[in-house]
Amino acid sequence: GTDKWENPWLAIGLNEDSIPVYIEKAFAIATQKADPRIGLVYNQHLAMQPAAWEKIKSTVLYLRKKGYRVDGIGWQAHLNDRANVALNPEALQYLDSLITWAHAHDLAFHITEFDYKITGRWDAQTAEKQAQAYANILKVLLRHRDEGLVTWNTWGLQDGNNKYTNGHRYMFDEQLRAKPAYYAVQKVLEHPDDLMPVFGDSGPAK
Repeated sequence: GTDKWENPWLAIGLNEDSIPVYIEKAFAIATQKADPRIGLVYNQHLAMQPAAWEKIKSTVLYLRKKGYRVDGIGWQAHLNDRANVALNPEALQYLDSLITWAHAHDLAFHITEFDYKITGRWDAQTAEKQAQAYANILKVLLRHRDEGLVTWNTWGLQDGNNKYTNGHRYMFDEQLRAKPAYYAVQKVLEHPDDLMPVFGDSGPAK
């Protein structure tokens, strides 16, 4: 389907409104057939590129206008130290505004998969960078916990040597020893209202 991602479904084509047919069909079938107690989530694999997420927003609103049920937005947050989304104040502010938008439209916001891969040398400095990345994303999420549903899921727990566990990306090392990221997450959960360091001096986006 595309040389950018493993997506053969685009071969089905676009509908008359230029929405990929496979997306509309998926939500049409799920709206008709799925147990209403099961949430239907538009789950997306991106960083925090505003142009892409704005397109997702418009697609979700389009699906709802067509009468299909969409209960939430999901983010597969596979991050790394090259993009530095989790350490970039502007990207964090955009994530904050995205969650605000979701709740304003009665949508849950789910981080469906989270990891933070280290592409270079693993040492005490990069371990602390990873810990701050874990903490920042969770802090932004918890800012909105009283406004609507938010969830956070890790993609895995233990580092390893295959393509899904390499890069020291999880909260526990190969011997299942807790890393700084684990203690950073623990601290955020224990003190969820101490959220100021996320955005620096500029404050959160409104």
